[in-house]
Formats: sequence, C-alpha cells, structure tokens
Amino acid sequence: MSDVGAVLWAIAMAVLSIVTVVGNLAVLLSYYLDKNIRHPSNYFIFSLAVSDLAAVILGDSRRKHECEREIG
Repeated sequence: MSDVGAVLWAIAMAVLSIVTVVGNLAVLLSYYLDKNIRHPSNYFIFSLAVSDLAAVILGDSRRKHECEREIG
C-alpha cells in the first residue's frame, strides 16, 4: 500500500473508531440514566455496546501498530 493509501486508511479507521466509541457510550449512558428502558431485551443491546466498545479499544491498538508499520 502506498504512503497516501496508508494515511487515508489510518484517518478512516480513526474516524470510525471515534464514531463507534461515542455511539456505544451514548447507548451505555442512556441505559444507565433512563430506568424506563431497563428491560431484559434492552440488556442485550447494553451488552452488545459493552462488547463492541471493548473490541474497538482492544482491536484498535493492533490496527494502530499495523498502520504505523505501513507508514514507517
């Protein structure tokens, strides 16, 4: 991959990571603050947000190293 492609890929991944973190934090915060949505069916969505947040945080460190290696 060229340097320009690697930089564009890194920017795209950074933007997607930020959007994912903000979206999942919004789900977690709304579940915590609004007691009316605390139903067993919504607990599934809550747990998906937790696991997705963990995947983004843990997975992005690996992707960050791959992008740094590509760029040099």
